[in-house]
Amino acid sequence: MKPQVSVVIPVYQEGEHIISCLERILREVTLPCEVLCVHDTPDDSTVPYVDKVNREDERVRAVLNTYGRGPANAIRFGMDVAAAPVAVVTMADGSDDRARSTTWPASSTGAWWSPRRPGTWRAASRSAGRG
Repeated sequence: MKPQVSVVIPVYQEGEHIISCLERILREVTLPCEVLCVHDTPDDSTVPYVDKVNREDERVRAVLNTYGRGPANAIRFGMDVAAAPVAVVTMADGSDDRARSTTWPASSTGAWWSPRRPGTWRAASRSAGRG
């Protein structure tokens, strides 16, 4: 089944800590989804743990960013290769998790949404795609 939402996670040396992040996402996202862990180098310590999860759940995969190093390029690359019409960006360390922060506005989802059309990419905003 084609995913309805792509979850893009820029990762950098997350190691085994990525597993709890992936478990949370897979538990909480109820739509058909794919989870892309976008890394900058093949030897990133996150990759073996993402591959381990992938063996049990093929919705999760490690993706090598070819746009250049850093989270901004990883996010852009992940959104460009995402298969779903909607992409959500979240941080591997949970720093954007609304449950862990008292600074999120009450109306915020805690995620950044970007409605996409084939062949286009646009910067995500909190209000985009919320009708």
